[in-house]
Amino acid sequence: MNPTLPNNLGDLLPESIDRACEVLVDLRVPDRPRHLSAGELRDATRAFARGLRDIGIAPGERVAFLSANRWELLVGYLGSMLLGAVAVPVNHKLPPATVAHVIADSGAAVVFFDAERAPLVPPDRQALGFDERGGELFRAFLHPGRIAAFNPPKHHLAEILYTSGSTGAPKGVPLTHAGQLWALGEYLETGDPAFADSTVVVAPMYHMNALFFASLSLLNGLRMVLMPVFDARRYLEAVTAYHCTTLSGVPTMFALMAALPREERPQGLDSVRTISLGSAPLSDTLLAQVRALFPNAEISNGYGSTEAGPAVFGPHRDGLPRPPLSIGYPRPGVDWRLVDGAGPEQGRLQLRTPALADGYLNRPEATEEKFVDGWFDTGDILRRDADGFMYFVGRADDMFVCGGENVYPAQVESLLGTHPAVRDAIVVGAPDDLKGAVPVAFVVLERESAVSEAELRDHCLAGGPAYAHPRRIVFKSELPVGGTHKIDRRTLTEEAAALMAAEGRATPSAVTTVADQPGAEA
Repeated sequence: MNPTLPNNLGDLLPESIDRACEVLVDLRVPDRPRHLSAGELRDATRAFARGLRDIGIAPGERVAFLSANRWELLVGYLGSMLLGAVAVPVNHKLPPATVAHVIADSGAAVVFFDAERAPLVPPDRQALGFDERGGELFRAFLHPGRIAAFNPPKHHLAEILYTSGSTGAPKGVPLTHAGQLWALGEYLETGDPAFADSTVVVAPMYHMNALFFASLSLLNGLRMVLMPVFDARRYLEAVTAYHCTTLSGVPTMFALMAALPREERPQGLDSVRTISLGSAPLSDTLLAQVRALFPNAEISNGYGSTEAGPAVFGPHRDGLPRPPLSIGYPRPGVDWRLVDGAGPEQGRLQLRTPALADGYLNRPEATEEKFVDGWFDTGDILRRDADGFMYFVGRADDMFVCGGENVYPAQVESLLGTHPAVRDAIVVGAPDDLKGAVPVAFVVLERESAVSEAELRDHCLAGGPAYAHPRRIVFKSELPVGGTHKIDRRTLTEEAAALMAAEGRATPSAVTTVADQPGAEA
């Protein structure tokens, strides 16, 4: 363990920070932002931990959260772990029955919720709302005073995060204090945190991307601007208003920002110095758009998973510059291998990291399938270049066979993105009685651009293998986005399957099979 790190994942705010230093701005109510100093955030976190203890919550018990991003959610997340309890942030965009399953599966002893999510709280759980009686009940729950941070044993759980679940019920991933703190240590910056720089956290805080970046912000001294939902224009307005220097998110978010008309973009985006993208494929086209939007920013393409952690690839060991679309070079302490590929330099990634979960909660069959002899099978197809840099090729679940040839949608999407008229593209496999499955593309065009379906097909035939060219191209004004700001592939897969059936190219049974395949969110 890095000696500069705490032992408890809920105890991230450095004691050296001046109590008056502003560390958090909550924009849940945009015209009435809530500003919290280091002292206020630390005191509230301790008060939450003491409140849990008052109602009988002990170390190891599970505390669930059903809420959009807000300061109370962050305080609850940190305070639960500070006490030694296990935080369970729940994806509140799941169907009610699935939310109930997640809460029951986690064994949550108590649920904290916001007003909008109140109908999702199961009646058999102890619960407390952030907004009940105008927040009076939550304020009464907080018990101000000091409390010693729980010193977790090596394998003590800090949190349980649930995967989005492309098929079946979401799977709980139990994560330890030690594992997540190791991952944070890989991104720990030198020097005393001063909260002189700012960032925006808008990804939902039931997702690893948001939770890890929020934790990293506290540890490294970045003032955190917290937003409840993503809106491209308001996000950019927050960046300029708070002179943000560091940003993180999924490519879809930045594609939506880049799509805003110039007259709707605020001035002052040159304050941004670093941007970290991850959780979905990145294209040359989007990279160029992000560079144009944030001219002073250094942009990196990241990789991580809930099960193995967010610290997998990073700088090259020999200091070589990272190619723009590479996800980096394997970090020290990370074991990796590529399996079942056509050659040694491409295949499905398997990992062993200090942050690796032991398996899935209450799911022995899924654990046996994905965790084998200490290795986690990510399901991601990666390619390694001559210098050892890694590149994302596609999801094994997304790959489909067309006439005997493997098609990786991400590669076709990248090719479509090289056409100047294309702003965004998603490719899915659709059933075809002759080929088994064929590529269907959903395309969003640049403003005031025009191109025909035939022209885009010719573009793909000229730049890629014939078997991978889209047999149908559907133009859309925007692509459907899921709860974690990723493209909703399942919806598009169902639309493509219906299209093939309507054209008489697929039987109903084939349509059902393809529509039920994995791929809820890219």
